[in-house]
Amino acid sequence: METIDIQELFTRLTLDVFLNIAFGIDLQVITNPEKYRAFTEALDEIQSLCHERFNDLFYHIKQRFNLTRREKRIKECAKIIDDFTYEIIDRAQQRRRDDNQPRGENDKISGNNGIVDEDQDVIKGKKSSQRFDLLSSYIHTANKDDENLSKKELRDSIMTFIFAGRDNTARALTWVLYDLTKHPTVTNKVIEEIESKCGVPGDANSDFSFETVVNNLPYLHAVIMESQRLHPTVPENFRMAVKDDTLPDGTKILAKSCVMYSAYTMNHSELYWGDDADEFNPDRFMDRLEPSPYLFPIFNAGYRLCPGKPLALTEIKVTLARLLPSYEFVDAKNHTGKCRWTITMAMDGGFHVAVRRRENKAGSRT
Repeated sequence: METIDIQELFTRLTLDVFLNIAFGIDLQVITNPEKYRAFTEALDEIQSLCHERFNDLFYHIKQRFNLTRREKRIKECAKIIDDFTYEIIDRAQQRRRDDNQPRGENDKISGNNGIVDEDQDVIKGKKSSQRFDLLSSYIHTANKDDENLSKKELRDSIMTFIFAGRDNTARALTWVLYDLTKHPTVTNKVIEEIESKCGVPGDANSDFSFETVVNNLPYLHAVIMESQRLHPTVPENFRMAVKDDTLPDGTKILAKSCVMYSAYTMNHSELYWGDDADEFNPDRFMDRLEPSPYLFPIFNAGYRLCPGKPLALTEIKVTLARLLPSYEFVDAKNHTGKCRWTITMAMDGGFHVAVRRRENKAGSRT
């Protein structure tokens, strides 16, 4: 039976969705992966290479003088990523300049390499001021506050958005699917909930609206939370103190000290989660308040709470609600759950699954 790497497919999906929502760009990466493979591979590789620096006491010297293969490759990957992000910036700025100009169906904005084409779904003659994207809004807000943003600052913001919108969501989707392949009883319960609340996919009376999927599937939500507890997409976080500080327990933190916390360790602690802390049990998230983000920091906490949390959960729920009732996913290589630990926690070697259609309640294939 033919297999696919669902982690790679989810990564393309989330990049497509996020660029469309955040920047108004429809690149169709999911159907045209080769065109953007250089960018996506550079994004994956640079995370792994940068993570290696944490174990290298002399990386500052190596970085400054470009001494090693790693540092040279980081610069090469950064150039590929920069070309792509500067394309997005050029387009957003061009939109602002043409704010009151109607656009024809053949209009195109090209940047450094002609990578980013105008949206395919732009209504002919519709003014760009009627379209919203996150980057244009960001530039507009900065201009209102008399802030002059450099291209480098805009590039840094875009990469923050893309890392969060592509990698974290794709990793979370992959780990959820992995857990479901290991727990068929849980999978069946999720499908029963989806069909009872949303209906059967393809049925005229089915309701897979955002409101229904996001708000009316508590067991699916619990499954996602439990999967994220066991496999947090950002397993550890580092912060550098800009000045002397004191933690709530009295611990003194000196300026320029690096402080790290491990969401992975916290999420597996028997002190917080009980004797079954290492077991997959979605019921621990049912019929109770969600744990404090300071105890369960998968989306960070406080002023650092991830602003993309609602979008990420919506994307995960909608994707799973449409896929699970229609398709059965089988772990084709009996993956052990080994992870590739970089800035985000991916499944090592990808997640190869065999896919076959399910039969719906009426007995026909969906």
